[in-house]
Amino acid sequence: MHSNRKGLLNYLEVAAFVVLCLIMTYSVFWGVGNPVSIGGLSGWMLLLSLFLLCACLPMVHDLRRILRNSRLWAVVALGVWVLFAAVSGFMKGHPVSVVIRDISGLIYFAFLPFLLAVIRNEKRLHTVMKCMMYAAFAMCFLYTGCFILFLYAPDAFESVKAYFVQINFLNYTRVSGSIPRLLFVSLPFQLLGCAFSVYFQIRSEKFKPMYACITGLSLFVIVMTFTRALYLAALVAAVCLIVSFAFSVNKANRTKLWIHIAASALVCLMALGALSLLGGFNYMNYAVRRVVVGLDASIIETTAPVESTEPQDDVPATEPEKKPHGKDTEAENYLQATVDSDALRGIIKEELLTRISQSPVTGNGMGILLEHKKDWPEYSFLDLLAKMGLIGLGLYFLPLALMLLEIIRGIAAGKDILLPAAWVAGMIGLMVYSIFQPYLNNVQCILIYCCTLCSNAGWHTKNDN
Repeated sequence: MHSNRKGLLNYLEVAAFVVLCLIMTYSVFWGVGNPVSIGGLSGWMLLLSLFLLCACLPMVHDLRRILRNSRLWAVVALGVWVLFAAVSGFMKGHPVSVVIRDISGLIYFAFLPFLLAVIRNEKRLHTVMKCMMYAAFAMCFLYTGCFILFLYAPDAFESVKAYFVQINFLNYTRVSGSIPRLLFVSLPFQLLGCAFSVYFQIRSEKFKPMYACITGLSLFVIVMTFTRALYLAALVAAVCLIVSFAFSVNKANRTKLWIHIAASALVCLMALGALSLLGGFNYMNYAVRRVVVGLDASIIETTAPVESTEPQDDVPATEPEKKPHGKDTEAENYLQATVDSDALRGIIKEELLTRISQSPVTGNGMGILLEHKKDWPEYSFLDLLAKMGLIGLGLYFLPLALMLLEIIRGIAAGKDILLPAAWVAGMIGLMVYSIFQPYLNNVQCILIYCCTLCSNAGWHTKNDN
């Protein structure tokens, strides 16, 4: 009887782990896109349901070990505060549908104990990381293929674009005849493709060009999004990763790290050069101009934005005014529209700051409505501050802060901290992206946050052994 029960637990645990690998692969490639529906349920929801079903019994069986995890209790404290903010929103008369919407993403923190039961060691963490890394790599080819279709087969591109937009997989803006802005909803997760490929390069016995190609092409796709928030996120994640790795490896691996960085930069520049030749346009130069205009919007004369316009995912708030001449007219219009979008974002930011000033410590409760933004505000941190106050925002970051503290202690003690450091660097990048985009409540982002907390548990298992 005992052996049968143990066999069932092992079977369920392995099944849950396989489903988890599918979930994380789906997250990095499709994001919130919904390519498959079965019986009215999305493929995403079916995978999540199957994971919970398989992981429930292993989680209960391993509950004693799970309850000793300090990150779990930090997440529990956050859950209690989310409940308080939801009740506060109800009591203040905020729309019930908006309150439910606001907690619909945060509720996925409840997956953490199930993930802790399934991700138990370094080997499983490596498998999950490779699934996510190769999903990011596959996304590079999909992005490049769509870009080439735009340039050389516009009719075919229109069909593909229409399908991807329909399944909520793509935000598309036509900048000019040579510049499509293809912002796939999963592209911020290219940060993880970069971080994990660097990690596996350092772990390998000798230098592997494949990992440099993955890092370089992921960087190439990030550049081609023309998204300033993602540029900043990539820079911060890279600094965190390089610093933590440089202080944690020996001289030989440190040399391998610099070679990997140089090779990845070369791959990125080669991909940008090849695409620039195909498109007859200097895309790197245009990406730089996007950043410059964003940093110094005062150099371009602006007009007041339309009040009902709602910018999303760094897409311009207003439709560019068409001009009859100039080969770069559409691109210049897009830069102008970027400035207009920034102006509207400023209005939204001021409204959020006003709400925060009304109750800075405990927040105004879930379900608050903004006059100039009816869906998710771009400023995730300010949005959480307005709803849950300084206490709620602090609790959101507490689990990651505990991990950072342990990584710093691990570096000081000479421990191998590369595994959690790779996850934390990617997660910090996503949080930097969330400064300007609605990603703190993103379901996939929260699941990756939970996996990041599990990477610390796997690190403990390795060092204890």
